[in-house]
Amino acid sequence: MHILDEASEFDFIEEDVQEHEIITYTITEVHTAEGAYVNKFSEPIIITATVEGGEFKILRKQKQSTVPGGAVTRKDFDTLEYANIYIDPADKEDLQDGDMQTLTVELENPPEIEVQLTKITAGRYQRIVTDTKFTIVSQDSHTALTDGRGRINYLEEIHEPGTYTIRVYEDEVSSPKYVNILENKYMQFDITVAADGTITYDSSTRKFFNKDNDSYYDNDVEITGEEASNLAQYCFVNINNNPDISRVEVTISDPVKVDLKLVKKASDGEKIEGAEFKIEAPRGIFETLQTTTNSDGEIIKNVELVRPGFHEIE
Repeated sequence: MHILDEASEFDFIEEDVQEHEIITYTITEVHTAEGAYVNKFSEPIIITATVEGGEFKILRKQKQSTVPGGAVTRKDFDTLEYANIYIDPADKEDLQDGDMQTLTVELENPPEIEVQLTKITAGRYQRIVTDTKFTIVSQDSHTALTDGRGRINYLEEIHEPGTYTIRVYEDEVSSPKYVNILENKYMQFDITVAADGTITYDSSTRKFFNKDNDSYYDNDVEITGEEASNLAQYCFVNINNNPDISRVEVTISDPVKVDLKLVKKASDGEKIEGAEFKIEAPRGIFETLQTTTNSDGEIIKNVELVRPGFHEIE
């Protein structure tokens, strides 16, 4: 048995190997390196080799798996993701004096990151919002409801270091009183993941798009100007590079809908039509409203995008 412990590589020499002797190597990754690495070889690779005519040859490569119920299977492979297995040099005629052929086994540990989305109410007195349906698209698509903490959490394996685009869709609000700030829209941003799982994020890549019904993102129209600035007040991205695993933290804060209803009545209770009022609200609620009561003696103003909190209306 050979153990690679706290080293990135090791080698050993097989001595006194006879012609046509079968040599079997069973390789298992017992414990991976510290950090956000995924162990892809907790179940073994089996390599069968021999010597024919003085040349080292691989006869068979297999990946062992344990299926539900505990049965063990072995599947032959030519290529295997995250593994590179070969004889170097492949032809003994390419050997230099004193050299020998080497069976080389290169195994990779892809990093893993966590994606966390949190749904809260907008405003100073933020509250978690449960049961809101989101879809998050990056390498794959993940759809879920926010849990009792207002969160969606999942792990994503990174196939190789590089830049990845993440798109966030709010599919359904949990209550009609909340405004879906991303209705028929989505937020998009890029992250760059290093080989050790460390994440970097450039805030300039955060953009908003109008959603259409096809699967081609190139056709989607980017939202710019004041509308994009308004959306940015409710959608946030943060990166948390923990020692164990790095996390992308997305926060979506939805405002609420309110209706303002003013009723004008005479002293006998009769509703008065045509009474003129000027109604002023804080900036961001609605513009100053100057109008008259209708035939029911009412002025009704439907207001969306209201941040929870105290708002004085005069």
